[in-house]
Amino acid sequence: MESMKKEQLIRELSNYGYDMVSPGAGNPQQVLVQLVQSDDGRILEGFSVVMTNMLQKYPAMDLAATEKQLDRGLQKRYRTLVAITYHLLSLLPDARLERDKLLDYLKVREPSLVEAVKNKIREGSEVLVGNRIRLDIERLERTFQNYIVEVAADQREDNLTRLVEAERNAALIEALSELFTEKQKELIFKVLNKEKLSKTDREYFSRIVRKRLKAIRNSDLQSLAEAIVGF
Repeated sequence: MESMKKEQLIRELSNYGYDMVSPGAGNPQQVLVQLVQSDDGRILEGFSVVMTNMLQKYPAMDLAATEKQLDRGLQKRYRTLVAITYHLLSLLPDARLERDKLLDYLKVREPSLVEAVKNKIREGSEVLVGNRIRLDIERLERTFQNYIVEVAADQREDNLTRLVEAERNAALIEALSELFTEKQKELIFKVLNKEKLSKTDREYFSRIVRKRLKAIRNSDLQSLAEAIVGF
């Protein structure tokens, strides 16, 4: 592959999760075609990462149409890489739809690859992808873990954190609404955000709202509430 084309491909791979350099943009099908055409093992190791991100972003993508754009020899490489991706996706929770799509494609194009690649992965041996290029199973799994599995786990954790925060915020607003009027809640958040209050609002906050907030902080009052209504 020419040097300039390779550099362009590396930039475009970043747009689909294989972050070798800063992100770029490109037609998904063309990115896959150029990836498969590469004889650089490091680039080929990223196929499963790129394919997984594309399937999640474009669930209706046409796998067969991508294969047709490749020369016959590279079509075999493409199918082998798809089979590798199918098995690596077993490491990712909630990837049933993506796995089903790849399996349906392989059943039509080359069913025997599913079992053949499975055996290679079980043995931990290398997979031949043509032109004397062999991909190490351990490196493929490590790359997939780093770029897909761990990223997905981080995203799930972030989503859970946001959900918990949203629930806590909702509970706080509900509790404030039980104790304060809309005007009083507005003043509370203004003070919290260090916004400037008018003289009238400052006096009202000091005379009414602050006293109520101080009462809520009273530990004996909190203990009394817990004893009567529980947690």
